[in-house]
Amino acid sequence: MKIFIHVNALTGGGAEQVVALWATEFAKLNHDVTVIIRNDGRPITYVTSDDVRVIRIGPDKGNKVSKYICRLREARRLMKEMRPDVIIGVLNNATIEAYLASRGLGIPVINTEHNTFDRPASAKMPLSLKIKKFLINRLYSHVTVLTTADKDIAAKFLKRLSLMPNPLAFEPLSTPEIIDSKEKIVLAVGRIDVWHYKGFDLLIEAWAKSQHPGWRLKIMGGGHEQSFDYLKGIARRYGVENSIEFTGYTTKPLKDYQSASIFVLSSRYEGFGLVLIEAMSQGCACISADHKGRQREIQQDAGIIVDTENAEQIADAITLLVNDDKLRRELQEKAVERSKEYLPHKIAARWDAIFREVIK
Repeated sequence: MKIFIHVNALTGGGAEQVVALWATEFAKLNHDVTVIIRNDGRPITYVTSDDVRVIRIGPDKGNKVSKYICRLREARRLMKEMRPDVIIGVLNNATIEAYLASRGLGIPVINTEHNTFDRPASAKMPLSLKIKKFLINRLYSHVTVLTTADKDIAAKFLKRLSLMPNPLAFEPLSTPEIIDSKEKIVLAVGRIDVWHYKGFDLLIEAWAKSQHPGWRLKIMGGGHEQSFDYLKGIARRYGVENSIEFTGYTTKPLKDYQSASIFVLSSRYEGFGLVLIEAMSQGCACISADHKGRQREIQQDAGIIVDTENAEQIADAITLLVNDDKLRRELQEKAVERSKEYLPHKIAARWDAIFREVIK
């Protein structure tokens, strides 16, 4: 089967990482896989297997309109030449481009949603995104969502719909020695520029409220200097700046997960939380702020669930895990086992079921 995957880039984002995992796994199943990305100068940080083509389209210079038109033309030319059996779009804008480029060619287009269909009052969904999710999604041959909570919402207006969780990028721990060697580190991961969405302000407040003698909080993620300065200012205000480390963005976070004993997902809302299953796979005892059942579905009993936007509950959970070695170890072991449900070959098998439904 010939599969095209359209995505903006293979650089630094969770959805882009998922594309690399899909593409590699599809190639293992002997599919002919091509990933189409924008020719905008961004480096490729998520590498696919050698059996996957990666093609950049569009000019690297010009105004937005001319670049958009060029991308559509180049995408359509590739579709005509290579005749893919199916096109997977990743994130709404890339899927819209793929849909427009493929009109009249009879190629089914699948949109993959990577964030929630509802948001809290503190982070309202913009009208443009509502249009893409609740109207434009009806144009596609199929739509995938990450959790049952979003499937229940989307099913009210979409008929061709499937649940498709994200795949795990890391091999789950196979030996207990790494858990034995973990340090007194509480880890959080996410883009610093979207600190409100990721709830890092709440996490710093919770850190100040919790009891953690000898422990450090490590917040890992890239962003602009003013974002770091803002969060560091919160830490100073609470008097915990000396026990918090901002490490910046890294393309190789595996050792950070392996060294951390506890992981906190403090997001105000989260469609899935790819970093959550990554942390689980490396034996972190996890604390997750649950956005209407989504993180509970992923984590189940392999961690502690707290309410969103609740610094007190996060603080209590941190204190509990810091002080209870037995519980922490139990949750670390459960997390590794639970993460195995998201191994790439299991997710690829779910994709094959969708392909059979869409390609008739």
